Amino acid sequence: MTNIHKSVWITFILFSVFLFSVNYVFPTQSDDLGAGFGGLDGAISMYMSWNGRFGELLRTAFIGALAPTLFFKIANTLVGVVFLLAWFVILYARLPRSFNDSVVLALSVLCILLFGAFGSIFVWAAGALNYLWAYTLVLLVCIPYRLFWHNYFIYNTTPPPHRF
Repeated sequence: MTNIHKSVWITFILFSVFLFSVNYVFPTQSDDLGAGFGGLDGAISMYMSWNGRFGELLRTAFIGALAPTLFFKIANTLVGVVFLLAWFVILYARLPRSFNDSVVLALSVLCILLFGAFGSIFVWAAGALNYLWAYTLVLLVCIPYRLFWHNYFIYNTTPPPHRF
């Protein structure tokens, strides 16, 4: 394993502390509090009124009751950190290692804070499940393809074929 500069660790720790404190301080929205009630009728109503978004179904079925708890705040913070790491890997086809990489990560966080709807994507449970968690899942699915094509075009190599 390569040496990772301490500034990269500090950047991720600061981003984690910031995300957790924002998730902890700000209360959940009224939409988040009512999702745990209603059972099957509530799930059907949510599906019909929110156009069947995957995040809404996930929130209604599993996380609606957990949105005001500490567990969701920790999970949402971890997903936010994984999103930042996956974003870097998609951009550069490698893990962050140097001080320059930590600067790129810090600038990415700054762009997220200044140009996006930060609260509705990273804090609000319905928004986090619809956007942050979904985008993180998409980035994680795309990483193997990014690494494959990077190796193919840069090093002219592909993984060895499977032998059955």
